[in-house]
Amino acid sequence: MIQNQVEYIDFIKRRLEQTEGLLSVKQQQINTLLQITEAVNQNMPSEALFKIFEYVLRTQLNIGKLMLLVFDDEWKLACAHNVSEEAQSIDPDMLQDYKELHFVQHGEYPVLNEFEIVISLVQKGRHVAFLLLGELFNKDVESKEEKLNFIKTITSIIVVSYENRRLAVQQVQKQILERELSLASEVQMMLIPQQPPSNGNIDISAIYLPHKEIGGDYYDVIDLSDQEIALVICDVSGKGISAGLLMANFQATLRTMIYKDLPLEQLVASLNTKLCDITKGDKHITLFLAIYNYETRLLRYINAGHNPSLLYNDGEVEELNSGCALLGIFDELPQIKIGEVYVKPGSLLFNYTDGLIEFENEDGLQFEVTQLSDFINANHDATAQPFNALLLDTIDKFKGDRPFMDDISILTCRFL
Repeated sequence: MIQNQVEYIDFIKRRLEQTEGLLSVKQQQINTLLQITEAVNQNMPSEALFKIFEYVLRTQLNIGKLMLLVFDDEWKLACAHNVSEEAQSIDPDMLQDYKELHFVQHGEYPVLNEFEIVISLVQKGRHVAFLLLGELFNKDVESKEEKLNFIKTITSIIVVSYENRRLAVQQVQKQILERELSLASEVQMMLIPQQPPSNGNIDISAIYLPHKEIGGDYYDVIDLSDQEIALVICDVSGKGISAGLLMANFQATLRTMIYKDLPLEQLVASLNTKLCDITKGDKHITLFLAIYNYETRLLRYINAGHNPSLLYNDGEVEELNSGCALLGIFDELPQIKIGEVYVKPGSLLFNYTDGLIEFENEDGLQFEVTQLSDFINANHDATAQPFNALLLDTIDKFKGDRPFMDDISILTCRFL
């Protein structure tokens, strides 16, 4: 009887010791969670969070080997302890098929031989972190499963904090970029004449529809004197910011040089030279440049690889093709041919970029140049602005729900 009482008392003592030990472990875990949560709430740098995480795993959870990989546009090593350089260079792609908790089998991958366990963290269907653990020294008062659950908990806190911070930075960067693009678009629109001059000699209307915030199309109308006006439309290769910057540079160069009263051939040759100096042949520009004299009614032009402008004159639609190769390809243009047309009253000049015809409707058909010619023949009596509005309405009906895939610019000139 006494022997049984002694054994019972020893049993109770051992259970009390185990309970006290387990309480101590749980209290330490609570303190650890509070420490990590406080660090997160204080918005500590990610590097500091990872150091705290490593310290907790080493000193409080007795982890002999550890390595944390996190994703930030690409995979990077967040922290490591007692791990070989070979293991630190592990390719995370080999871990992609691992579930939330993976026990490493010997010989599975030689580079994983240092580890026992891989913990995977997944957000929105993709892996955002891998924690590799080795030499897990465990206390008797706590099961290995409980310990791993706690490790997963604190890992999730650290990685989710890091991921949220990364996404927040991306969002801020996106907002900054969107604002910069909006400002750049506003500046670009300032460079393009919003109300081209119309007078008793000529009626002009223009449309500019960039495919994105920044476009590579450019048109211009420049009064050269009381007798002459320059009409310009061009298309820069590529899209987006780079095309927009080149367009702005080309416009500034053209506006500077066109007032030097150079012969048209020399002006285009000089523009080509300037463009080659800037782009080193990596970009090119198609250009239609015409100078119209009100008194003589002579239109002199150069088409540098651009879509042929269409001139309704004396009852016919003529394609204005004379010119040279597109600009920016050759250091020196091999041949330049000036086109000259006497323009009768009531004639209409239609200039456009290829975005107007290089799209497909729902039946896979393109709006071709012949259809443009037919439209001009049918509507040549309209003034410039109604002409453009009717054309866009016709194009919109033709394309249906299919979007335009390129910038579109239109410059319509009616000669009075």
